[in-house]
Amino acid sequence: MTVQAIKITNLLSFDELVVNNLNDMNCIVGRNNVGKSNLLKVLKFFYNKLEGKEELPPKLNSNYSYKGSISITFDMTRIFRIARKQPTNTYFAFIIRKLVPLHKRSMFTLMRYDNDHTTYTLTLNIYNDGKVKWSTNDKQTLNLILYLFPFFHIEPRHMDLHEWDSLWDLISRLKSFNLSKIDDQTIIDFFDKSINADGESSYKNYISELNSTISTKPSTQKEKLLSYIKAGLKGYRFEIDENDLKYHSDGTNSFHFIKTFLKILITISRREYITPFVFREGSI
Repeated sequence: MTVQAIKITNLLSFDELVVNNLNDMNCIVGRNNVGKSNLLKVLKFFYNKLEGKEELPPKLNSNYSYKGSISITFDMTRIFRIARKQPTNTYFAFIIRKLVPLHKRSMFTLMRYDNDHTTYTLTLNIYNDGKVKWSTNDKQTLNLILYLFPFFHIEPRHMDLHEWDSLWDLISRLKSFNLSKIDDQTIIDFFDKSINADGESSYKNYISELNSTISTKPSTQKEKLLSYIKAGLKGYRFEIDENDLKYHSDGTNSFHFIKTFLKILITISRREYITPFVFREGSI
């Protein structure tokens, strides 16, 4: 399991909650008002802060303490096993340097095949004045955790089953590309050369006119990546058995959404050394 343990202290309805010995698939069952929804709220807040989103923190359970905390222990064993087989690989060396304990980084230790289980615990502290602080100030470590152990929340009961836009978020987060050498002008020049006839610059002129007419915020790295991905696909509207989603029942759409979500997740994350954390909410 990507997450080995979760510990929540003094937040919402939790004085202290410890969830450990997690398996690849886990089922959280309980009566109303026992904390199931609060667990999801806390996890979503943890990951939203990893993404840098602005959001009010969950309330402290008791005001007698000045802070609460969320700690997640990630299982690094799989990536550690892969990394130590390629000690000269710069990407894996970066992961080991950031997330593997110092006593396991020596060449002698990396070559051993016994006792290779390793974990990394990241804690988010939440104070009674609304401020939050991570257990590490290293932004690269936080970004690495977010990339290697992404969190996804599936809630078919409250989603628009005829629009699967959340799948695009999944697709754009699972694959990393180096976009540092691509700027907006490079893209404009490429399309202008590719789709115009007789050397005209109608595309470039059209974009220039639009930029002078409308005001838009600069695209994020993820938004740019998603636009490049969509440009290479045969289409961007999802369908089931070559039929539009609106022609199917909610039950059929819900089933196929989850099926498609998991197929994308399994296929891509296997190649990217990612171990995702998926929270599926629903009733039995």
